[in-house]
Amino acid sequence: MKVIEPLNFTGEVISNESFIELVGNITGELQMKCSRCLTNFSYEISIDMDEKFTNNSNQEDDSIAYVEGDELNVAEAVVENVISTLPIKRLCSIDCNGLCQKCGIDLNKETCQCDNEEIDLRMAKLMDLFK
Repeated sequence: MKVIEPLNFTGEVISNESFIELVGNITGELQMKCSRCLTNFSYEISIDMDEKFTNNSNQEDDSIAYVEGDELNVAEAVVENVISTLPIKRLCSIDCNGLCQKCGIDLNKETCQCDNEEIDLRMAKLMDLFK
């Protein structure tokens, strides 16, 4: 995964006595590699973000991140939000055909002449007897 252009954050910072809350939306464009055909493709993101931070080490709420000192670097929280919302199986398109398992040709661009006969793996050893 690679960031094509800088991510944008639009939102607000809300401060109260016990924590600071960062609420907004992250947008941007990422370059990702397709899980099936291994080609790079562009993936646009729009992620809602709601993170709470505190410098109170006695805070017991797990939804509030502890921050040491008086400076708040939100980059780590932004990266975590982006990564946690990305699809596990990254596809260039829903109907991506992937690569041929025998010769490696990208089946979205070409067809191959490989024998694609489906063999039940449980019966594969029996097939050897008939050769």
